[in-house]
Amino acid sequence: MVQTDVKTVSENNQDATVNLEKEISGVVTDTLGPLPGCTVIIKDTKNNTVTDFEGKFSIKAKEGDILVFSFLGMKDEELQITSASFYTIKMKDRPMVLLGEIVYCKRKTFFGRIFHKIGKIFR
Repeated sequence: MVQTDVKTVSENNQDATVNLEKEISGVVTDTLGPLPGCTVIIKDTKNNTVTDFEGKFSIKAKEGDILVFSFLGMKDEELQITSASFYTIKMKDRPMVLLGEIVYCKRKTFFGRIFHKIGKIFR
């Protein structure tokens, strides 16, 4: 008979981190205060939300995801999710370039032209 040593092997999975989605919330502001209607998108996905009247948002995302905040007339802001669950984002104005002027002229109606000509007679 041969006797052998028996060894117990156990795995320690505490070091392995599972990257689960969590609820991320925050508020988006600009120089005047809360920014309602700002779009919040998780980069490279179709998951998105829009800020409410008070500039608050809530979205499910994983740690390491990048949130992209966009609003017309503002520079897009990107934020990488860390262990925090609440963020405050301040949007900055985007310089606008005006391309030119638009002149709108309305032609008078038939009766408008007649009354205008009659008015010129009495001047």
